[in-house]
Amino acid sequence: MKFKVPKLRTWGILLFVVAIVLLFGYIFGNAGQFQSTYDPDIKRFSENSIDVAMANGTVKHETPTMYAAPSASKTELLFPPSEEDLQRLSGK
Repeated sequence: MKFKVPKLRTWGILLFVVAIVLLFGYIFGNAGQFQSTYDPDIKRFSENSIDVAMANGTVKHETPTMYAAPSASKTELLFPPSEEDLQRLSGK
């Protein structure tokens, strides 16, 4: 019985499958190490933390409003103020 040498395409497919298997093995083999490096960061936040809620985008708030709206003023301060204006502004 004569052994038949596979074609180049078959070797390419076989190499690709082996590479995928090795890649998944590497990813899932290091998953515990990856998780252990981030465990201290995860543990410092409780489940109902405002930081976690802000990061998840689940915090809702009303738009800010001014309780005392600024009054319209027509006075202007010129820079640098004159001596007279400076005395008046400082209350002397």
